[in-house]
This record gives sequence, structure tokens and C-alpha cells, in this order.
Amino acid sequence: MRHTPGPWREGKWGGAVVSDHPVEGGGNPDAETIAAYGRQLICESATTANRQLIMAAPEMFHLLQLIVSEFESDPMSTQCFDLSAIVKPSIELIRKLKQ
Repeated sequence: MRHTPGPWREGKWGGAVVSDHPVEGGGNPDAETIAAYGRQLICESATTANRQLIMAAPEMFHLLQLIVSEFESDPMSTQCFDLSAIVKPSIELIRKLKQ
């Protein structure tokens, strides 16, 4: 799966979410569009609560990849699974989303 790399952040106006990276499949926005939104547009007109969740999507995807790779490497050794690598960033992310 391809997606625009994070971090994603709040744009200049209108509930926009933007990235400093080119948006996958987003064409080539002109300088005026980039200036209006603050960077490459991920989405626009998102409510505050939804915007926070959308901005967290790349981080959540990364955490899921860590979990999956750990279990794929040895599905039978869940006792050896190092939760510390994902628990702390997960807690921080959840706290950020609850604000």
C-alpha cells in the first residue's frame, strides 16, 4: 500500500490536513494551492476531532506495522514480544488524540 508519508499536520485554514511530502496520486498542485493550504493537501474541511485522527494515521499505521512484523517473525513466541517498543508511543498517541 502506498500513501503519503507522515507526519501530517494541520494546514493553514478550513480544517485542512497537509504533508510536507508530495501526495501519492495527487498530481502537481500549483504554488497558489500549496500556499493556500500551507503544504501538500491530504484532506480539507475536516472537523477538529476527525482532523486529529487523520493527522495521526501515519503514526498509527507505523505502530501496526511494528506489531505485525513482530508476530510475523515468530507467531509462536508471543512471550518474547517486546511491548515496550509499541506501548509507550501508543499511549502518547492516544493521549494526543484525546485532547
